[in-house]
Amino acid sequence: MKKNIFSQINQQMKPYLLIIGMLLLTGAGNMFAQEKKHEFALGDSVFLLDGKPFQMISGEMHYPRVPREAWRQRMKMAKAMGLNTIGTYVFWNLHEPQKGVYDFSGNNDIAAFVKVAKEEGLWVVLRPSPYVCGVWRLSVLVAKRKRINC
Repeated sequence: MKKNIFSQINQQMKPYLLIIGMLLLTGAGNMFAQEKKHEFALGDSVFLLDGKPFQMISGEMHYPRVPREAWRQRMKMAKAMGLNTIGTYVFWNLHEPQKGVYDFSGNNDIAAFVKVAKEEGLWVVLRPSPYVCGVWRLSVLVAKRKRINC
């Protein structure tokens, strides 16, 4: 019997839906509740933020590679260098070290990372993905492959 394609997609999307849910549950979703909501769009040749051209000047800051206590200072330094955006992967093998066991505490607290960036006036490009580049041992793609014995 063939599996329904939607059940396969749902299984593949489960980690990403969990991340979104965790962000909402930990308050990151509410941080904009009493503030103006922004609109981000793609114009003909530029990004638009609230209808105005927006140049994203971004640098990478991977939350598990920087001690949580240093996030704010590093973000201040990034802003002082002229950045307006911080990019980061979601390191899924840290968040699900064992199948069904999730960890969003301490250095793995994505919601707190995003909140600190917001407080420092920075945007965040959060990249949930099954693959982490940047010399990360056992990114989730490899880890998942090992679990299912491909």
